[in-house]
Amino acid sequence: MKTGYSFVFLMLISTQFVFGQFVEHTRVYGQVETDINRGYRIRLMPDGNFMLAGQWNNQAYLTKVDCEGNTLATQFFGDVIGGTSSFDDVQQLPDSSWVAVGTCEFCVPGDTTAKVVLLKVDADLNYDTATGVTILGKSARYPQFPASTQDSPQLLVDGTTLVLVAQYGNIGALNNSDFLLTKLDFDLDTVSTKLFHHQFFDLPVAIFKNPAGYLVVANHAFVSGAATIQTDLLGNVLWTNIGISDITAYAARMLPNGNVLVCGVKSNNGGWLGEFGGTDGVFTGNELILGGERATDLQLLPNDNVLLTAWFPLATGARSTRIYRLQTNPLQVAGTYDLVPNPDIFTNMGSHSIVPLSDDGTSFATTGVRGFYNRTFFHTKRDCSALTAPGHFAATLCPGESIQIGNIIFNENNPTGSAILPDVAVCGCDSTVEVSLNFWPPAESAIAFTFCPGASLELDGMVFDEENPKGDIFY
Repeated sequence: MKTGYSFVFLMLISTQFVFGQFVEHTRVYGQVETDINRGYRIRLMPDGNFMLAGQWNNQAYLTKVDCEGNTLATQFFGDVIGGTSSFDDVQQLPDSSWVAVGTCEFCVPGDTTAKVVLLKVDADLNYDTATGVTILGKSARYPQFPASTQDSPQLLVDGTTLVLVAQYGNIGALNNSDFLLTKLDFDLDTVSTKLFHHQFFDLPVAIFKNPAGYLVVANHAFVSGAATIQTDLLGNVLWTNIGISDITAYAARMLPNGNVLVCGVKSNNGGWLGEFGGTDGVFTGNELILGGERATDLQLLPNDNVLLTAWFPLATGARSTRIYRLQTNPLQVAGTYDLVPNPDIFTNMGSHSIVPLSDDGTSFATTGVRGFYNRTFFHTKRDCSALTAPGHFAATLCPGESIQIGNIIFNENNPTGSAILPDVAVCGCDSTVEVSLNFWPPAESAIAFTFCPGASLELDGMVFDEENPKGDIFY
């Protein structure tokens, strides 16, 4: 009798994925003691990459990075803006282009004061030369003063219009910090302006659209408080309210109920959040004191939850960044916080901007400034289970055969299971492959011959003759 085995069938369907695995990446950009750069804003792009905006060696810059923080493109705009410049924000327009907004100084001949600057780029950071650079800061209220200033710009995309609110001042004016609302089209040409003489130093923090028009969150000097300012759609101020004193606001978001959630710092109490009425600006009493140094940015999550970034000192005095998930009604911390890793116990890591990458906020990306030497950092934490589906490997092998996937050998004694392929999936996640093997049954056949006395037959090295007339051969 003779036994044979033949025919192998293999099938491979996708890979990538590890259940319950979080992957973190931290990148720092620029050369130590050569590049001084700061990341002020991070935006998630439709292709899954990120755009960072800030300042690099005294010029405004944008960087596009992938989900691991690897640089895909970087553009510097000092030459086209002039003077010293910085970007505070970048937002996508409905036509898929991006508008960057910030401030510049010495960018207008004969004028050393701060101006608001805007320009457009495409998704690969190519500068829109047709639109060019728009610099705002001409004197409107006090034309007798040749130099005027605009800074602290906050931008809102409202349909086909850009709505920009900024602090507006004039050299020599009694009140050098008025409130100016400017509307622009997507070519960055001014459509209208509205100046409001508020008798305080208005430092805008955020702008939102609501049924009454535009709601602005601002910091006021002298009274040291966070205030809300309601305008109509033309920029006429309807009411103002200093919601609570001893607060410096750093960021704000509008809640689904129309109220505004503000984060910042409360005198002698560190990081703080509080809710203000959207129709009157009155402080609702809903607040959370985190302590530490300050709360710098927040983003809304589903179910009225919030993702927050805040600065806290280490025991050594260095600054660290905590990432909190919060409930809003009432304001309270939900679960534990994440830490942006400090490279050592002496180096600051201060986040300025954050974006959520999952509904529960456990996946996120953030940018800010790493000290010493002030360099932009990018940090992300991703839940690999949310990125792809598990891979599957199925095969039918011959008896006795085996196959190695990852560091596991699969055979007749171990035909199924999971194998991990480290760092091969998207965003540096490990890939899990579910393996399922089948084995062909033995193929048997019988061979019979009639020989003359003294004759023999050799098959696969075995000799059959009168002394050895039968046996099994495996091949």
